[in-house]
Amino acid sequence: MGRKRRMRIGEGLSRGEAFGRVYPEVGKVDTIHDIDEIINAIENDKISNKLKRQRLQFQYSLTFSKNFKSQFKGGITEARAKLKRAYKKYVKK
Repeated sequence: MGRKRRMRIGEGLSRGEAFGRVYPEVGKVDTIHDIDEIINAIENDKISNKLKRQRLQFQYSLTFSKNFKSQFKGGITEARAKLKRAYKKYVKK
């Protein structure tokens, strides 16, 4: 008797939208171009502004981790500035 594995989609997305997301591979964010790709992917994602803000905030906080600092091949202050600017778009005023 085969049972289907139940998947939890969440965030109010349809199954197709959830599986259609394209984010850069984990561990491959090591250039400014990758930071731009992440920001664009998050901003173009069909999720609430609150979730976009949370994801951008998380990405910004990752730039302070030891592993991120050691692997990043560009200007880390520039990467932080880009993430911070993107994050501020979603902060309530």
